[in-house]
Amino acid sequence: MGTTEKTFLAVMILLGVCFQVRLWGEWGRRKYRKGFYVFALTFCCVIEARAADAIWVDRIGSHTLSVAISMAAALACICIAFWIARVWSGGRGPYTPMIMSPQSSDPTSTKLRALVPRCSVCGTDLSRHRFAQLATTVATEDNKHRVQELLGRVKHHQWSALSEYKDFQSDQNAVVVYSITGPHSGGMVALVRDPFELYEPADLYLLEQLSPDEVLVVTALISVGDWHDLSPDAAVRGNHARQCRK
Repeated sequence: MGTTEKTFLAVMILLGVCFQVRLWGEWGRRKYRKGFYVFALTFCCVIEARAADAIWVDRIGSHTLSVAISMAAALACICIAFWIARVWSGGRGPYTPMIMSPQSSDPTSTKLRALVPRCSVCGTDLSRHRFAQLATTVATEDNKHRVQELLGRVKHHQWSALSEYKDFQSDQNAVVVYSITGPHSGGMVALVRDPFELYEPADLYLLEQLSPDEVLVVTALISVGDWHDLSPDAAVRGNHARQCRK
């Protein structure tokens, strides 16, 4: 086999790994059925094994040994692709589930879906996304300096400092900071004016995008049980589960 043919086969192996990285990355979002990803990953392994076998058989001399080495190389390729996809997703692999609170459906999720109809990271609606409250402060004239301070913290991505803002009064308007994450590496932070009047609409003041590293920082500030589902059908699922328990 000539150099040109071997180069072509090596490029095929490299393209197979790149495609596997993409498949592993999309596995958590499940754009397609699970069987599609299993088939596509297996197909890439077969192509990589065949290409590696064609490259090595002449050099090794033994067809059986060449097949064994090629199969091992194909398995190594799929493992490397998984590792690359995991690193790009901020350490969360395709099998790591997002933990949701069983009492996740509440008016806040409806309000956030209205204020933030689409995710700025993946471009889709907030189905299969989750949210948690990061900070809150009272939005009164006397507390104006603290509101401005909180706004500045969010603008400058000073996430660790948000744990200082926990003041709330039920009879006063509030400024609330929410973290929103989804089945992808990045996330969002929304700063919302939340009026205490029941029928007064909330306002979105600021929406900042989180990098994968920032998502890890923000997630560390929030207890696991404080995350809530943003899916539109969360209420239906919650009511159905309660009826089944009865």
